[in-house]
Amino acid sequence: MNETVRILNSTIEVEEAKKAKINKFWRDPNFKIEIDGEALTLKENATRAVIQAKEIFEKTKEVANEEVPEGKFILYVNATYKGLMGSGDIKYVDKDRLMYVNEEDTGYKELEDGENFLDANMRYCLGFEKGDSRFKVFHGFDPDEVAPDLTDCVGVVFSGSEANVLEESIPARIEMTDKIRNLIKKSKVENIPKLGLCFGGQLLSNEEGLEIGWVKDKKGEERVAGMQTIKLTNLGKSDQLSKDFPEDIQIAQNHGQEIRFTNDSKGTVLATFLPTGAAEIINFENSNTIVFQGHIEVGKNKLSMGTSITEEDKYPENIARIYQENPVKMREAVFPIFLKSVGEYIKKQ
Repeated sequence: MNETVRILNSTIEVEEAKKAKINKFWRDPNFKIEIDGEALTLKENATRAVIQAKEIFEKTKEVANEEVPEGKFILYVNATYKGLMGSGDIKYVDKDRLMYVNEEDTGYKELEDGENFLDANMRYCLGFEKGDSRFKVFHGFDPDEVAPDLTDCVGVVFSGSEANVLEESIPARIEMTDKIRNLIKKSKVENIPKLGLCFGGQLLSNEEGLEIGWVKDKKGEERVAGMQTIKLTNLGKSDQLSKDFPEDIQIAQNHGQEIRFTNDSKGTVLATFLPTGAAEIINFENSNTIVFQGHIEVGKNKLSMGTSITEEDKYPENIARIYQENPVKMREAVFPIFLKSVGEYIKKQ
């Protein structure tokens, strides 16, 4: 066998191995998850997740149409360079599985050429149809993109990121973070409603004076991945904002840093992650800001796919938990709450 053929065969073997690993349970009609006494395959669970997402979208769309008038817009600040959907492993995922992910999180089975998944995901979460002028995006990593004027902006959503708020060393990430900090400062001048997720939540909290620290366990630093159940604090349960939150909150987690909150910090902690005591949800009422350490925008199908790519040993156990529990309840609760805060802001202008 010549060298070229040997390398080619080796490459094919690696690709086939990745396909087998990532799609193993997706393709297996005998792998089922029991929900409410009914055993369903992954495809059947994926279908249910898409239907639920559409129902949530229609409800949120009604709120968006009530609260955000034509001529105004909500800005999505995308601080992600590639994200999971830009991972090289995505090419090994079965196409029909990707369609379920896309449809649950964007409303469409396939994205148009060049369309950014995260942009489409946030548009869908906020209840806007494709092409709605009331939804605009700023890509922090794009060196040629200029942040839009905030004159008609009535709300800003800050995304997660591969960057670290604390001790970042990569120049492109530092530059991106500085641009977004400037946007935060400009939005605070007009007290525009702000929603921060993961990195975005950390950055907003840091701008409010809170400390950001590394997530650590007994072995040292650890990146939290998958899904965590967090609890509302006693204070949070009495807070007006948290009354629409589900009792048990499941949120996708993927971060190496966390928000540290002390008694003299500004804002109200609505939820914490009990094992570490990290602040998970904070309401900074004075600056019209609410932050979430987790990813409330992520649907079950993307969680399932991401878990199959990044995990091996605990995949069946974790995938069952994703579909048995309801991590999208926070999507259903939070985005309408944010849109209503936008409506209140408009009334006060």
